Amino acid sequence: MFIDFLDEINYSVATQAHSLQITERYGFNMAKSDIHEPKQKRSIEKKKHIMETGIELMIKKGYHRTTTDDIAAKAGVSTGIIYRYFNDKHDILIAGLEFYFQKMLDDHYFSIDQTDSDSIDAFASVLLDRFLSIHTDNWDMHEELEAMRHSDKEVAALYDKAEATIIMQVTNDLRAHGDSRTNLSERVYAAFHLIEGYCHMHLRELPPEISLEQMKKVTHDAICDLLKRI
Repeated sequence: MFIDFLDEINYSVATQAHSLQITERYGFNMAKSDIHEPKQKRSIEKKKHIMETGIELMIKKGYHRTTTDDIAAKAGVSTGIIYRYFNDKHDILIAGLEFYFQKMLDDHYFSIDQTDSDSIDAFASVLLDRFLSIHTDNWDMHEELEAMRHSDKEVAALYDKAEATIIMQVTNDLRAHGDSRTNLSERVYAAFHLIEGYCHMHLRELPPEISLEQMKKVTHDAICDLLKRI
């Protein structure tokens, strides 16, 4: 523990000194380019802890209101140690999104096998509920990320990759359950965006004549029409 403590102090001091030298000499900061990729279990766990802490804070405070100092304080490490594993808070965000997107896919979070039967009706209900939960549980963060998709190429690429992988996973699940239609991918794609649209409408003020309960039923029925085999 004491060696780890000295290591953190030395790395923090070295990082700050190197940063100052580069900034003074060239006019910009290059100190964060030497990122350490952990190989030992303790270091891997520390990097994961920093990433999880950063995402937790970003969800609570928002991405733009969270600083690396905030993350370091909450994670119980020095700011220098943050920069040992990540270039900046943007790197932490990207690592966190990659981790959680991959976890959902590995857990087959959107699989038809998550239902108790092969029923498309039950599957449509599960998809609606799970997508809505993702949106409502982290709504402020979701709004920030939606905005960043238009200005941040890495965030956009991650979202596009996750969307394509979910659609492919659902399509493959349905094929494994006997659906051989040639336009199944397009049907799943359309269903995916119907769900996204419903989730966004659910979280915004709608005209008084629009019922969210009816909107959910209409969306559910439309998904079933797309995914059920005739």
